[in-house]
Amino acid sequence: MMRAREPSVLQAAVLSVWPERPSEMVPENLYGANSPAIVPLDCPPAQMENNRIEFHYLKSNDFRTVHADGAFGGPTPQGGLFVSFYVERPPIPQRMKFVVAEDGKLQTEVERESKSGMIREIDCGVSMSLATAKALKDWLESQIELIESAHNHAAKCSTRTK
Repeated sequence: MMRAREPSVLQAAVLSVWPERPSEMVPENLYGANSPAIVPLDCPPAQMENNRIEFHYLKSNDFRTVHADGAFGGPTPQGGLFVSFYVERPPIPQRMKFVVAEDGKLQTEVERESKSGMIREIDCGVSMSLATAKALKDWLESQIELIESAHNHAAKCSTRTK
């Protein structure tokens, strides 16, 4: 029988501050008291039960996880917000030349054709309304608070164990 691994200090800290119900993670001023999303005003009563609606999350065929080192964007002419997420990396050479040894193995690099500086590769762009941007800001702040609380708790736990 396999024994469960003990959680790391950070994992234990996250578990200690993590709410029992996911709805507790949604700030009341974001979508209303413990509501997971804004329900459209024209939502047919047939879709609601006991003043609640259920949302199903489906991943599109284009869904993927991306890393972001930063973002660039700004207001749209319609009053919304457009954000492009990018990854910073060194440029990939267009061409390289090496000395080849008698045994056929590559030796030292003697020439490289490449861009200078750094690359900010834009991976995706997101367009959203002002209301969505504000809700995203509030959600990010609540997630940052959760992570910082877990880190603070982990730091306290690690100083006690020393």
